[in-house]
Amino acid sequence: MWMGSRRNGFTIVEVLVALGILFLLLVALFPRMGAVFSAREVADTPKRVAALIRTASSLAASQEVYVRVVHDPSGKRIYLARSPSASGPFEDLGPEYQVRLPPRVNVGPSGFTLLFDPRGILQSASYPVTLTIGSATLSISRWGEVR
Repeated sequence: MWMGSRRNGFTIVEVLVALGILFLLLVALFPRMGAVFSAREVADTPKRVAALIRTASSLAASQEVYVRVVHDPSGKRIYLARSPSASGPFEDLGPEYQVRLPPRVNVGPSGFTLLFDPRGILQSASYPVTLTIGSATLSISRWGEVR
């Protein structure tokens, strides 16, 4: 009669082989996943910019201040800044009020600035204002509506 011990668990060799296989799968899939996330980010950029413009109009009306939507081509971002007067110094509202632009997204016109008055109305000479972000064109009405 054999009185051997029962084997419980895995040996270190089995664990290392399983980790090696998992590592190889991750290495093979990682570049493809990066491309998927990058494409998603590019596709979502116009929606995020539209939401930022709507936020600018709402902030201007609710806080009764002037709010600018500014395209910073050197920093590859679009951000909000506010001021109590149209000519006064504008303060950047911080990272929660900005959209970082992915490398493959171009914005036209480059370096644009939109100004919303304390009623939330867009101050501009011609309506609607249009922005091209990647392959999408956003049309912004005087009332801050984005299509």
